[in-house]
Amino acid sequence: MDLVLSCEHATFEVPGALQEVLAIPDEVAEGHRGWDPAAAWTAQRLAEAFDAPLMLGRVGRLAVDLNRSAQNPQVWSEYALRLAPAERAALMRDHHAPHWAAVEAAVGACDGALHISVHSFTPELDGDIRTMDIGLLYDPWRTLEAELAPPWRDRLLQAGLRTALNQPYRGWDDGITRGMRTRFGPFAYAGFELEINQARVVEGRIEHDVLDAIRSSVAELLSMHPRGSLGARRAAPRRT
Repeated sequence: MDLVLSCEHATFEVPGALQEVLAIPDEVAEGHRGWDPAAAWTAQRLAEAFDAPLMLGRVGRLAVDLNRSAQNPQVWSEYALRLAPAERAALMRDHHAPHWAAVEAAVGACDGALHISVHSFTPELDGDIRTMDIGLLYDPWRTLEAELAPPWRDRLLQAGLRTALNQPYRGWDDGITRGMRTRFGPFAYAGFELEINQARVVEGRIEHDVLDAIRSSVAELLSMHPRGSLGARRAAPRRT
């Protein structure tokens, strides 16, 4: 497989012309609702390690959420709903559509792609304490993803990281990996959301042992299916 990386919540910045209308308080914009701290930094380190293409989101999720499909009402936050329809259409045209198109093009250029969408999550949400260090989100009905998820988890567990499958969210819910699954067959594409607990973030970077474990585990994952090996595999029946 070839590795493709993306980071949908790389920044909390919004276009300057919209800041006054959006009126997002700084503590909200710069908190976990506004972006995923250290996700972009982690994605960049992985891109460097594997010489892989990386698509970074260029707008904050409270303006338009790049990890929601264009048809999902949740693509717009309560702040974005203050915008005029033309302003929201411009966000779609200038940010959402190009990001999804770039990911699709990068995946389409591969014989078989492992797409990792890099995220981080808050260690506490609405009183729920998230104790895992890493969450691997995938679709268990996709044969290749189901094949790769357990050994990836096991490798991270061996490195001392508390790792859970499809936590703290479900990997088959709406998002960019689900969107790419509708475009590419189950043996041409494996999509994972890599979720890192923000408790493991120090000064904008994830801790070194976490990065090292992720990096080595991804290398092992890629070695399970050498480049070009997926094209010869027969497509599995699609879920109905």
